[in-house]
Amino acid sequence: MPAAPGDKCHDGCIETLAAKCSNGPTDQAGCEATCHSLETGPCGSEYATFQACAQGKALSCSAQGLPTVAACADEQTTFVACLNQ
Repeated sequence: MPAAPGDKCHDGCIETLAAKCSNGPTDQAGCEATCHSLETGPCGSEYATFQACAQGKALSCSAQGLPTVAACADEQTTFVACLNQ
């Protein structure tokens, strides 16, 4: 079940889906489920830092078709590096 408005994952997924990145999430429910898993996963603190930075910032698609927030490049890089460990 999708989260209520005001939830970081709900609001972030609306913005992420609006970017229509080729390798981004395809639906709101799946996006929110992934988001909540990332919040509670081993890189949760890095994800929270990235989420806080990204809130209200412009989203675009990377050359790889992934959603990205240029204004939070350092935070996103730190989060992705944690995931890739």
